Amino acid sequence: MNSRLLRPISLLGLLFGLTTTLLARDEGPAVAYYPQTENVEGDQPLYHTYELEITSPSNLPAGSNVVIDPVLFVIRKPDGVSDEQALSHVTIESLVFTGPTQKQYATVVCDFPVGTVAGEYAFGIRTPGWGVTANDTFGFINAKVFPPRPRGLPTVTLNTPLDGSVFTWYAGGAPVAVPVQFSATAPEASPLTSVDADISGTAVTLTDVSGLGTTAAEAGGVFYLAQPGLFTVTARATNDVGTAIDTAEFTVQVVAPPPTVTIEQPAAGSSFTITEGGTLSVPFAFSGASVYGNLSQLTATINDVPVAFTPSGLGTLNASGLANLQIDAGGTYVLSVSATNPYGTAAATGSFTVTVVEPTPPPPTVTITSPANGTVINRVAGSPATAVPYTFTAITTAPWTISSVGASLSGSTLSVVPSGLGTATAGGSGTLYVSTPGTYSLVATGTSGGSHAADTVSFTVVETTPPPPTPACGVNWLPSVQLGKVVKGGSTVDIKFELDCNEEWSEDRNCDGDPDFYPGQRTKSKDRIDYSVVIAIYEIFSNGSSSTPQLFPYNPGPNAPGYTIQGNDMYHLNFVTAKGARRYQVEIYHNPTGNAPVLLDSRQIRTK
Repeated sequence: MNSRLLRPISLLGLLFGLTTTLLARDEGPAVAYYPQTENVEGDQPLYHTYELEITSPSNLPAGSNVVIDPVLFVIRKPDGVSDEQALSHVTIESLVFTGPTQKQYATVVCDFPVGTVAGEYAFGIRTPGWGVTANDTFGFINAKVFPPRPRGLPTVTLNTPLDGSVFTWYAGGAPVAVPVQFSATAPEASPLTSVDADISGTAVTLTDVSGLGTTAAEAGGVFYLAQPGLFTVTARATNDVGTAIDTAEFTVQVVAPPPTVTIEQPAAGSSFTITEGGTLSVPFAFSGASVYGNLSQLTATINDVPVAFTPSGLGTLNASGLANLQIDAGGTYVLSVSATNPYGTAAATGSFTVTVVEPTPPPPTVTITSPANGTVINRVAGSPATAVPYTFTAITTAPWTISSVGASLSGSTLSVVPSGLGTATAGGSGTLYVSTPGTYSLVATGTSGGSHAADTVSFTVVETTPPPPTPACGVNWLPSVQLGKVVKGGSTVDIKFELDCNEEWSEDRNCDGDPDFYPGQRTKSKDRIDYSVVIAIYEIFSNGSSSTPQLFPYNPGPNAPGYTIQGNDMYHLNFVTAKGARRYQVEIYHNPTGNAPVLLDSRQIRTK
């Protein structure tokens, strides 16, 4: 770099009288630039951009909205160039600052086109308009612009393939590889920027390229072709002046095999049967395939007699023929087919046999008349098995007759009462029994001359459960539970109630040989003291869950846990609650028959 480019600061002071300001840069808040100096050098056209970091002074108030338009000024220029001309080569964008010591970035563009006066340029950058006292440290641009060097189009030389080359492709095999290789040169002032090639408009992938960005380059690649014809290869080289090309023509010739032909139907060695006096239709299909060269003709014969068929695909690489052979006699039949393309003809043969048999009876038609498909049968759980009658018919055509009928329920054979056997119309009936819910499948069958047929229906059995017996006793709640008041947590609650049972009194219900009452006990026809009563109490939590129930049976002992019976017919339990706000569920059960307990009634106790 010329040492004269390092002198912008002293010149700036001389030109603008800013020496004092420059010497005082460190005496107060400063505007900083990075990079402080940007150096640009090159031949015309010379174009250069960079991002200039500008830092606002530390005394700029926060929340400001200061728009700064940086100012460019000329420090040095070649003789004969005006300031206006020099400044036309550099531009910088405006910035907005909102607070102290804030970094913003401005794009600086240096553009010296061809025709610019060559020489040394120097520019200063300052940022007036902060609205506060600030020291501007200034930014600088040094540019050395040289005259343009000689420029021109590149030259291209295609080395392979040579003009008039011939390649051979074996149709059906791998594509033929066509190597492409070329070189290019360009003037020193206009180095090569790109190279490319194509074959008849299709781009060649260049896998070996060197020398881009210089005055000499080499490029090469391989192009694959799987078709014959005359092709043109074009190679190109480009620099900043333009693009040059070189071309050559080459030929690809083809060597192709004859076509192939195949009989798809009937399969070789197939056997068919035909009913005596009937006609058999045998599907016949064959196809030809050509690796290269379109198919021009298909032929087919059966036992050397031409077959009329429907062709498709002639004039393409794949063609086919379809027909239905009508056979009315037994024997061996030989099929011959052929396919032709410009490279030859292919042939194939196949055979099948036809055997004549006596006619067989048609399968009968079996129909279940009851129950209807989808029937729903209701029954009471625990009741005796439900009877379901069923009927069906089996019908054939004369001279055939129905020889047997049968039925099964979900795989189990049923006992069927047949009717009409030995005629063309027969039937069957019976009764099946179901004792569990579910879906059942009823299948009825009929046989005629060895031919079988069946019909199937399904029905569903739904069970209903009888309602549970109404409790024989009611609960008459007594205070304090009867009142439903909220009690203090940690206190004892008197749980008292009477039973109202609409049954006659039994003196010895527990069968222990002693009367079930005590001296002075009241007996009323509606009351019944039941020692099987159990009191269950559990806490219900706020989330809906509950604790394990506490069970309290009858216990007349003075200190035993359980309830007592007072005044001959009042049940009494002292229940101690826990402290705090709680909710308890109280349930009364009894077991009059010795089976499952029966819930008589329930109440809730709340504490606070």
